[in-house]
Amino acid sequence: PVYPLAPASMSISANSTVLQAGVVSKVDTLVELKDRFGNIAYNDTYEVEISVENMNTGEADLRAVIENKDENPNREGIQLYFTEGKRTVSVQSTEEPGEVTLRATLIENMPREESAIFSETSDLGIQASLNLISHKEIHLELSSSSPDLSADGASDTEIRISAVNENGDLLTGFNEIITLSVSDQSIGVLRSAPDVQMEVGKGTAVLRTGRVSGTVFVNASSPGTLPGTLAIDVRPLSPAFIKLDAQRTTLYTNEGETLDIVARVYDENGNFTPDYRGALLLFTVT
Repeated sequence: PVYPLAPASMSISANSTVLQAGVVSKVDTLVELKDRFGNIAYNDTYEVEISVENMNTGEADLRAVIENKDENPNREGIQLYFTEGKRTVSVQSTEEPGEVTLRATLIENMPREESAIFSETSDLGIQASLNLISHKEIHLELSSSSPDLSADGASDTEIRISAVNENGDLLTGFNEIITLSVSDQSIGVLRSAPDVQMEVGKGTAVLRTGRVSGTVFVNASSPGTLPGTLAIDVRPLSPAFIKLDAQRTTLYTNEGETLDIVARVYDENGNFTPDYRGALLLFTVT
């Protein structure tokens, strides 16, 4: 077998680098040790110090690191042992909006048996860092590419999702998965998967109309964000038939008696067409 060399560099990555302030959201980061050729350095057990600096205060904020237990309490900060060359470190948002820097520092490798495979020594002090930003609010905004849709069971519209802050600015660091749902699947259904992977703060989905007219609501949600809703009006098709309604069907012979008859126009799917105006209806009595 061919083994990796000792660590020569580190990296920290995350799907998203933005969170909502108030300790309501978290991001999972991946810390990796790599040899000089970019291979994951899983050849030994290494101790890595994890620290978080709050850029608002300039002080360390170890409370931001969650779900990771300090594995060497004899040292300051949070120490983690890397036995496979990589580990996940979870960071939660700050109480107030602002930026934090997550930093990982290689301290030393743990005692091991000597072997020619591990003959290369690691440089102490190898570091990597990642900046994370907590915003006051993260909103999910939705819009539609086609505002005029018909209840024909075949009309599609693209649903556009954006992650924005409290000022409406696009958050290009938001790359989480958001979940879509619709309020009434007889009016509209998702043609795409309900889980949408956001990229640089944007995502898309496709909605297809049903054969029932009305208003359908598309909802978007993701942990640690404020959900978004989009109302889409689906109009009936062209008039296809008329229905007559009356409170009763008997008209007595009393002189002057009247009976109100209401005519309603429907499309081929039985949807009432309330916007169909201006047509002349001819009534006959037989």
